[in-house]
Amino acid sequence: MATSSTPIDVTVDNAAELYVENLRRELRNSPGFSWQGWRQAADYCLQQKTNLAEGLTWAQNAVSLPFIGQENFNTLSTLAQLEEANGKTAEAKATRDQALSHPTAGPIDLHQYGRSLLGEKKAAEALAVFQLNAKRHPGVWPVEVGLMRGYAAVGNPAEALKHARIAVTQAPDDGNRQNLERLIKLLEEGKDIN
Repeated sequence: MATSSTPIDVTVDNAAELYVENLRRELRNSPGFSWQGWRQAADYCLQQKTNLAEGLTWAQNAVSLPFIGQENFNTLSTLAQLEEANGKTAEAKATRDQALSHPTAGPIDLHQYGRSLLGEKKAAEALAVFQLNAKRHPGVWPVEVGLMRGYAAVGNPAEALKHARIAVTQAPDDGNRQNLERLIKLLEEGKDIN
């Protein structure tokens, strides 16, 4: 016996609000007993650009809730972004500076933060983060990659190429090495790599 099916489209008008309500329930249980749970909830609000005031409260909890919150690069950077999203520019700058100088800010953390700034078209700020990473973590992968991307973004291809050539010698595997070789070729041709 043959059956036929008719496709049905199901839409949810406010999926983000439903998910935030679910986060509220979860934070009353075990996820609410760790800074990671608060940070993940805050980060969701930030990424979805929803419930930003509540996301700010959750980010503050991730940093400083008694016996649960933890001050580290991840919690501070999320807090800074939510402070900015809520129009608290001065607080956001102070918190961002605190995150960038925090002992838990490793080379990958700083590199990824710089890359996120490039994604936001904040080239000068990204380069400053990549330079900070080079100062704090000289010779460590992927510091030179960040400098390459930062200098390329601010329109200094010669400096970008210099750092790309150093980075290719530090590449931890063939995939990264091949990608850097491709980027070097693009830089030599005067093309944008970001």
